[in-house]
Parts: sequence; C-alpha cells; structure tokens
Amino acid sequence: MRQVQKWVSDELEFNARIKVNDIFEAEADLILVHQETKKEIKVPMFWDGGFSWKARYALTELGIWSFNVKESGELALGIDGISGYLSCVEYEGDLEIYKHGFLKTEKDVRYFMYADGTPFFYLGDTHWNMVKEEFDSAGE
Repeated sequence: MRQVQKWVSDELEFNARIKVNDIFEAEADLILVHQETKKEIKVPMFWDGGFSWKARYALTELGIWSFNVKESGELALGIDGISGYLSCVEYEGDLEIYKHGFLKTEKDVRYFMYADGTPFFYLGDTHWNMVKEEFDSAGE
C-alpha cells in the first residue's frame, strides 16, 4: 500500500486506453475517502499529454484512505472505476506547513492559523533601499 505523508502534496497517475485529441471531451475526478471518518476529498484530474491522466492531492487525516476514479466526460478513457488504498502517515520533516496543516481563517478571529489551530505569523518585507545599492560590486 502506498504511503503518503499528512498535508504533503502527492500525485497519482493513470494511463487511459485512448489518446485524447480534444481535452474538453473528457473529464475525470479522483475521489478519496477516509475509511474511518468517511471524510471525502474530490480532486479534478488533468490530462498530462498522451495517455496520461494525473491527480494531485494532499491527505488531511491519518489512516487508510480509499480512492476511486470517476469519469464524467463524453469520451470513455478507460480509467473509470480504478480504485485502491493509500496509507496516510505523520509528516517526518521540518517544515511548519506540513506539521500543522493548511492555512485557514475562522469567523471573528483576526489572524491566519494552521488547520490544527496554531497561529500563523506572516512577516513580509520590502526591499526599499534596492534602488540605492551598487550592483557592480560584490557585497560592498
């Protein structure tokens, strides 16, 4: 079973039986369902040239997820009904976005926060003195 880290973007690729000439004739979605909570994520798939169809997603809960491809366009790509399972495990790196989840807002809260409620401090800076700097010298 494929392992995917929580909050980290992943990609599944499927090979169609036919080559698409007009992208607007074919559509497909990847439906992801968490096996315990029944949370559902629906991701539009995209054509990546030739016979290749892909879906990029990020899982939001630990545990086992099932996936199923659902076609809805005029053409039958031959990927409808492909299914399988994914195992979502904890993120193992150092990036805060993957430790705490996507950014969100909540009503009557005046700051951004991560999905787990941790406050997100956004700090931006503008390089105002750039026009005064010498570009010919190396760090002087």
